[in-house]
Amino acid sequence: MDLSALKASIYSDFDQIPKRELLMFYGDNGSGKTKLAVEVACDITPTGYILYVDTSAGYETINNHPELRAMLADRLKVLPFVGEDQLNTLADAIRYNREGFGIFKTVILDESSSMAQHYLDTVVEARCRNDRTKEQDKADWPDYNIAGNKWRKTVQKFQQIQGVSFIEVCHQRSDTIRKVEFISPAFQPTVGNETRKEKRVIAYCDIRQMAPAGSKEAVPTRIVQTEKDDHVLAKTRVMYQGKPLPTIVTPQMMRQAIKEDYENRITNHEPVEVD
Repeated sequence: MDLSALKASIYSDFDQIPKRELLMFYGDNGSGKTKLAVEVACDITPTGYILYVDTSAGYETINNHPELRAMLADRLKVLPFVGEDQLNTLADAIRYNREGFGIFKTVILDESSSMAQHYLDTVVEARCRNDRTKEQDKADWPDYNIAGNKWRKTVQKFQQIQGVSFIEVCHQRSDTIRKVEFISPAFQPTVGNETRKEKRVIAYCDIRQMAPAGSKEAVPTRIVQTEKDDHVLAKTRVMYQGKPLPTIVTPQMMRQAIKEDYENRITNHEPVEVD
C-alpha cells in the first residue's frame, strides 16, 4: 500500500466508514438463490456497478427473467471465473481503485463453492506433480488445509473492502449428524466456519410444498430460511420493519429486509453487530 492509499483509508469518525453488506445465499439448483442475490445487489448498489463473477453460466438466470435484465440495465458487468490469482488481483484492484476498478460497489461470486473446489483441485494437481507417490486426483488433509487457507484469504480480501458489498452464491451440502440430516453451504467445515463469521445474512433458499393463504392445497413454493435449526444452517442480523425476521420468509420479504437494513445503516449510522 502506498502512502496516498494509506491516507485515504483513515477516517476521522466511525460514521464516515462506507457501509456495505456481506451476504450468502445457498441452496440446490433451481432454488432461486442466484435471482435473489442479483435482486438484492440491485437494491444495495445505488451507485456504481455490480460485478458478477460467474463459474456456471449463472447469467442464464438473468436472461430468463426480462424484468431482472431491465432492472440491471447497464449496471452489471460479467467476469468469467478463471482462478485464484484472478480473484486476488480483482479484490486488490477494487480496494485500491487500480485502473478504474473502483467503479464496482457490489461483487457477486456465483458459485463460490465451485470456486473453492477449483482451489482444491489446483492444489491436488500441483502436489501430484511434485510428489509421484501421491495418489492422483485424490485430496488428503494437507490438500484441504492448503486450499482452505487460500480460499479463506481470498474471501477476506473481498470482505475487507470498505464500501463494497460482497455476495456469495453457493451450492448446499448434506451431512448426517447424529442420524439427522443437516444442510449447510457446500464448503469444507473448517473453511466455511471461518468465512461465515462476518456475514450479516446466510440464507438457505429452497422449494417446499406450502399452502397459499386462503387455500388448503399445497403447491411448490420458493422460501428462504433465515435462522438455524436442527436441519439447516442459516443466520441473519437484519430486521424487517423493526422486528426480527421469521425463520421462514418469502424471497420478497428477505429482499426487502436487506434493503431496509442497508438503508438504515447508511442514513441512521446504525452500528454493525459482530460475532
